[in-house]
Amino acid sequence: MNTRNREAEAGTDGTIVRHGPSLQRLAALLTNHIRRRIGERAFHFDGRLVDPGLGLVPPLDLSLFRDQPFLLDKLRQPESGAALALNSFALWRRDPTGLELAGISGFREVLLNLRCPTGIRGTPPHLDVLARGRRALVAVSARGLDYLSRHTARVAPAYLELEPPAGLGPWLDLLRDLADRRMSYRFLNAAMLGKLALALGRTFPDHRIHLFQIFLEPRDADAFEPFARHRAELTALRERVRESRVSFSFDSFASLWRGWADRDEPPWLRELVSQLEARYDIAVAARPAVGFPRAVAQR
Repeated sequence: MNTRNREAEAGTDGTIVRHGPSLQRLAALLTNHIRRRIGERAFHFDGRLVDPGLGLVPPLDLSLFRDQPFLLDKLRQPESGAALALNSFALWRRDPTGLELAGISGFREVLLNLRCPTGIRGTPPHLDVLARGRRALVAVSARGLDYLSRHTARVAPAYLELEPPAGLGPWLDLLRDLADRRMSYRFLNAAMLGKLALALGRTFPDHRIHLFQIFLEPRDADAFEPFARHRAELTALRERVRESRVSFSFDSFASLWRGWADRDEPPWLRELVSQLEARYDIAVAARPAVGFPRAVAQR
């Protein structure tokens, strides 16, 4: 049977996993679900929000970014990982002591939108959030729906000449395998994560470091093959670098928010989760949005 023509197949546990629409169509469909909740007229013809403030959910407002006004432009694409990270973590900067990520707590500061130098020439890898304590830190890489788009692993030759930094050999081996095309990932940007791990290990040699990937999924993700493959790639990477000094794990934004919703403190947290879910609780099977600018559907 030609697998390209099948709409669904039974998984090993009997669950029906749907191949569904093309990845391009899937991304456009879910993007439009999010944008529909903000309002069609809020978007410019290029598919970006006219007012970046509309990229925030209550109880957030633009005053939170007076110290980093350049971040406002990232809010113009509300389905992006950057916008999700800003909405989820901006208020934690006021009091990071109650934040827990990847089982780690006791943070003293939360920083947004950082560049982490690797010691190699070129553009340093980007980090969405850094939660830092006295001896431990969690570095957050946030993904919206962009992992549904095909990407090419780019690893500069200089990485192949590096001596393995202490405890970071598994990450460097990963980058070498990607550069030599001995392995590849369809949905996971493993090269970016490998560069981040090396940069973090180099920048924070005295900290216990955890690299944490969070991503947006529809609530019916379990029924569709691309999301299952994405999680399988994340799991394989976690196992590959298990012995590294920079540990790795992952979770969905929905799961992260559910954990927050069970808490009584800080007082603004439940309202924030409610607003985040109101915007981002989406499903493939939901009624598709209509009437959005053509540029949105073709991105």
